[in-house]
Amino acid sequence: MQRHKKIHFLLTALLIAVFTIGSVGVGILASNFTNDLSASVLTAKKKIKKPKRGSAAKMLKDLAIMPDIATDPAALCAYTPPEKPEYKGEFTLKNTKITAGKGEEFTVSVYLKNTGNATWFGDRSGCDAAPKMRLGTERQRDRNSIFFNPGEPLWINQSRIAMIEQRVEPGETATFRITSRTPSVSDIFREYFQPVVEGVKWLEEKEAKASIDIYVGETTSENVRAVFYLGKTGQASSINPDGELFVDVDISEQRMRVFLGDTMIRDFLISSGTFQTPTPLGSGKIVDKQDLRISNKYPHYRMPFWHSLAFDKHGGQFLGYGFHSLPYLANDKGIFWNEALNHLGQRVSHGCVRIGPEDSEDLYNITQIGTKFLIHD
Repeated sequence: MQRHKKIHFLLTALLIAVFTIGSVGVGILASNFTNDLSASVLTAKKKIKKPKRGSAAKMLKDLAIMPDIATDPAALCAYTPPEKPEYKGEFTLKNTKITAGKGEEFTVSVYLKNTGNATWFGDRSGCDAAPKMRLGTERQRDRNSIFFNPGEPLWINQSRIAMIEQRVEPGETATFRITSRTPSVSDIFREYFQPVVEGVKWLEEKEAKASIDIYVGETTSENVRAVFYLGKTGQASSINPDGELFVDVDISEQRMRVFLGDTMIRDFLISSGTFQTPTPLGSGKIVDKQDLRISNKYPHYRMPFWHSLAFDKHGGQFLGYGFHSLPYLANDKGIFWNEALNHLGQRVSHGCVRIGPEDSEDLYNITQIGTKFLIHD
């Protein structure tokens, strides 16, 4: 009988605790820490009243977003790095889209899997000697984010967001939570982010770069079309989607710039032809595109994201020159490809215009048959 009374007492206490926590809204926050990494989390609430500093709600919120405080800091920070540490990561979603009203608070979480061989440490680990894994602003790098929220503990500064976890081992997944308030205008805002091991390196892999599109208020079809061309952080209304697409290649600077009307939407580093095998100068248009082109002559270079160029001064005929990604050979284990990567910004090609792998794919996605170009020095 006494045992039954104890069980009844414990169940009653548990129900009261659940009701109390739910009344301050922490249950919603806590649910975001499940193992479901298939999508980003969005909460948008109107007229949210922030709890006063030091209140129970504030304390519970901080605990919800900073879980698992270490009881043994020495054990948490104990770590022998591998002989050759590799910091690599892969986002589960590379582009996240959320919708919120004007002036509303929103929260979005992105997830980064540790695909390297080195352990990541968060700012809450207390491991002062270990470099911290954070989410940094990109395009342009280290810019001040328009969504910087100094009232949220995960924002380190205007360009950095802390990792929620204290420590993430290889094969595990890190969480980055962005909480802010939308602007008071209807538009689509794009933010680019990239992980950085502070003081060590940025994670440069394609899979470790992500963007967030925030649809605010009533967006127009023009906004939706324009956001497709946003290659850097900004808002859709800054671009006229009906502008003419134009590719400008400056041989002297080894740069390719893409314009949509009067707005520059891309700026790529290139490698043009050598002085012995120069890239032809002149204007023209793109007359063909191929996912992969293989040259007819030995050693049969493979050139992804190929654009065939026809020059006006040659009667609009294709002369064998093109824009393409870094070339590679079928069986050289990437040696030639890496050599080409190291030569971006130099005149090293046989006359084509080479572009980095991510930039060439980006160019391929936005150009069309008939897109005009100009190559000059």
